[in-house]
Amino acid sequence: MSTPASHQPGGRVPPPRDDGRAVSLMLLFAAAIFLVVAAIWALTAVGGWWMLAAVMAVHLAVTCVVMLEVARVIGGHRSKRRRAAQDA
Repeated sequence: MSTPASHQPGGRVPPPRDDGRAVSLMLLFAAAIFLVVAAIWALTAVGGWWMLAAVMAVHLAVTCVVMLEVARVIGGHRSKRRRAAQDA
């Protein structure tokens, strides 16, 4: 059972962990935006309405990847490599 920060000795809040998850999440957001823009550019270059289905599929896939990664970060999961590096 953990105690709230105000009830810990000294009443101090521990500093946040800096394991690079925020940077990787921002890079993932940037890559997702780039992929969606590239898909929209391809739609305009081809000019066919049939390409709209492909663009929507790309958008859906990228959104799913981003949302899963956000859920993983919020949940506090660490990769095997990071876990091994921090435990060593």
